[in-house]
Amino acid sequence: MLLCILFFPGISGSATYYVSSSSGKDSNSGISLHAPFKTLNRISALDLKPGDKVLLKKGDTWQESLTLPGTGNKNALLVFSSYGNGEMPVINGATLLKDWTKSVPDTYFTGYIGMCNGLLENGIPLKRASSKSLTDGQWFHNGVYIHYRPTKDLDVAYRVERCARGSLFTLENKEYVLIDGITFYGANKYGIRLIDCSNITIANCKIVCNGGEGIGLHRQKGELVCKNILIRNNILDWNANGIYIEGKKGGFKSTGYIKSMIINNSITHTNFRNVWEHSTKDGHAIGIQNSSFCRFEGNTITDNYSGIALWTAESFISQGNIFTRNFVARNQLYGIVNGADGRDNSFHNTFSFNIITENGWQTGNWGGLRINKPQTKGNYYYNNTLYNNDINIYLYSSPDFHVIKNNISLHPRKYHVWLDKSAGTHNIIDNNCYFSDENNLFLFRSSKDISFATWVSLSRSDQSSIFSDPLLKSSRPVDKKDFRLAEKSPCTSRAVKDHFDLQKNFFGLESKEMGACGIQ
Repeated sequence: MLLCILFFPGISGSATYYVSSSSGKDSNSGISLHAPFKTLNRISALDLKPGDKVLLKKGDTWQESLTLPGTGNKNALLVFSSYGNGEMPVINGATLLKDWTKSVPDTYFTGYIGMCNGLLENGIPLKRASSKSLTDGQWFHNGVYIHYRPTKDLDVAYRVERCARGSLFTLENKEYVLIDGITFYGANKYGIRLIDCSNITIANCKIVCNGGEGIGLHRQKGELVCKNILIRNNILDWNANGIYIEGKKGGFKSTGYIKSMIINNSITHTNFRNVWEHSTKDGHAIGIQNSSFCRFEGNTITDNYSGIALWTAESFISQGNIFTRNFVARNQLYGIVNGADGRDNSFHNTFSFNIITENGWQTGNWGGLRINKPQTKGNYYYNNTLYNNDINIYLYSSPDFHVIKNNISLHPRKYHVWLDKSAGTHNIIDNNCYFSDENNLFLFRSSKDISFATWVSLSRSDQSSIFSDPLLKSSRPVDKKDFRLAEKSPCTSRAVKDHFDLQKNFFGLESKEMGACGIQ
C-alpha cells in the first residue's frame, strides 16, 4: 500500500539540486555535481516542485536546520537524499563547546545564555542535575553558565557539545516526500518533525541524540486527515523519545495518524536510564496516540526507558492497529502497553508474534504486556513469547474484554499473570503455556502468589492452557533465534484461531505453534 510511493519516476522539468558544505557555494547554480550549493539555507529559498530532488553530499556536515519548501504529489515525489561516496551526510544540531574553566576538582564551566536541552559527551547524552553540585557524567545550566563534570575513565578525548537547534528537519502540511539516507544529530527537540502531513516516507536514516522526538508526527489542524506515513529501516539511538505519533502538540487535542507503517527500525537507548528526564515524561521507543489502522512490524526495540505504548485519550479512538513480529527487550519500564484514559475507545487492536523479554527492571510494576480499561469490542494478544519480564502479562486499572491466547510465558521475575482486583469478568485468557521454576507466580485480584491450579480455579481462565516447559532452543534465551521451539515442544500444533486469523510468525513462516517463533 505505502511502498508504492517510493517508486514514482521524476516528471518532465523536474530539477536535481546538489548541496556540499565542503565544496559548494550558494552563488553556484546548484543543479550540477560540479557547482553545488553550500548551505541548507539556500535550499530554503527555493520553490521546490513535485519530482525535484535535493541531494546532500555524503561525508559532509551542516550545522543548520531546514523547513522543507515545497511538496510532492501523487504523480511525483519530492526527494531529500544524498549523493557521492562515504558516510551519510549529517545535519548536526549540536554546537561544540570550548573555553572551559575549571571551578572545583573535576568540574568545569563555560558561559552560555539561552536554551540548552542537552549536553553530549562523545556523542552520548549526559544526565542533567538540579544544581551545579555534580557527580561524574552530569551537567547543569543556570541560564548563564553550563557546568559540566566529565565521565571518569573514558578511553578517548572528551568532546562536549550543546544541543542547539529546535528541529533539524520540519515538514508542515506536506505530502509525497521521501527522506532517505541522512543522519540527524543533536537537536534541542526534534530530529525530523512532521506536522499535518500525509504520504511521507522516512527510510534508511540515522536519528541520534535529539532532546525531543527522534521522529515526531504531530497535528495542528484537527479537521485534517493525516495518513500513509512509512517509517522503515531507520536507526534511532539516544533520543528523548524515539518515534512518536501524537495529537496536537501539548496534549490530546486531535486524532493522530491513520494507515501508517513503522517497520524494521532499530530503536535503542531512548531516554536510557532516564537521561532525558528533564525533557520528557515518556521516553517511549515508539509512542502512539489516538491513531488507527497502523502497522508496527519487525522493529528491534532494546535498552530504552520504555518500549511500545499505544495510548488513547477519552473522546478519541485507536482501532485496528497491528503490532507484530517486534523484538522488545531489556526496556526499563514496560515492553508493550495498550492503555486508555476512557473505555470503549481502543479496540480491535492486535498484538501478535512479538518477543517480549527482560523488561520492567526499574522498581515498580510494569509488565511485558501491560493492558488496561474495558473495551467491549475487544483487543487481541495472540502468539507472543514473554520471558523474564517483571510481570509477563499485567492487566491493571479496570481491564475487560481483552482476549489473550496462544502465548508462552516463561520465568517472570514476579508473576506470569497479574489480574488486578479492578478487572472485569469478560477477559478471555486461555490456551497459553506457562513455565517457571516456581509454580506460585500468579496473582488474581487480592490473591497473591497462587499456583497455576489455584489461578485456573479462581479466575476460571486458562482452562485449556498448560504449565509445562515449552522447550525453547535455549533454556535461557538471549538472541532472537533462541526463542524457537524444539520439535518435541508441548506447544506445537496447539494454537487456536477464534477471533484471530493466524499470520506468519516472528521469522516470517507459517506457524501453528504457541508463542512467537515456531519450530527451530
